[in-house]
Amino acid sequence: MDSGSTSEHPKPERTSDLLTHFAASIATPRVTLNQIVMGLGDRGLGVLMAIFAIPNLVPSVVPFGNAIFGLPIIAFAVQLMLSEHRLYLPRFIGERSMDTETFRLSARHIARAMAWFERLLKPRLENFTGAVADRVIGAICIVFAVFTSLPVPFVHNLPALALTLIGLGIIESDGLAIIMGLAIGAFGFVIGGLLILGFAHGVAFLAQWL
Repeated sequence: MDSGSTSEHPKPERTSDLLTHFAASIATPRVTLNQIVMGLGDRGLGVLMAIFAIPNLVPSVVPFGNAIFGLPIIAFAVQLMLSEHRLYLPRFIGERSMDTETFRLSARHIARAMAWFERLLKPRLENFTGAVADRVIGAICIVFAVFTSLPVPFVHNLPALALTLIGLGIIESDGLAIIMGLAIGAFGFVIGGLLILGFAHGVAFLAQWL
């Protein structure tokens, strides 16, 4: 672990506690994505999927704000498809940093949301958490991540919930959470597709009158 955090205490069992503990342990003014990945250890992939998906559970108040959180998940999903549970980030991504206090504030909110989900999670249906399943789930998550990045109102919410459940399911080896995430994501994909199709038809109709 680098100088940005300490490892004096045993690693917490709950992922929400791990995130809170890591955020509190940072001793530098800024924290890089590489530091976050190292701090989360072997839970990094699932945690980061959930961290970036949770903000997209609600409509973004910032134009294209959902894309800011959705696009990195595509990279995480690709690594899941390749069965890489410990993240390896390109240098130009890994060295991106943010103000530590801003990260701590975000981590507190995200940890609270994660803690709510964690009460429902436990290891089960572990056939859905193996290497073969990861490849299929990763490929599907790429599609969900693309949908969470689209600047179309209400299209990204259900895929974001799906990615949150899948990410936490990966962490806790909870196949049921992964199945639920896949089902919700598939439903969101259909609804999102219909919304996009309706929007496209609306634009085409208006264009005829301009």
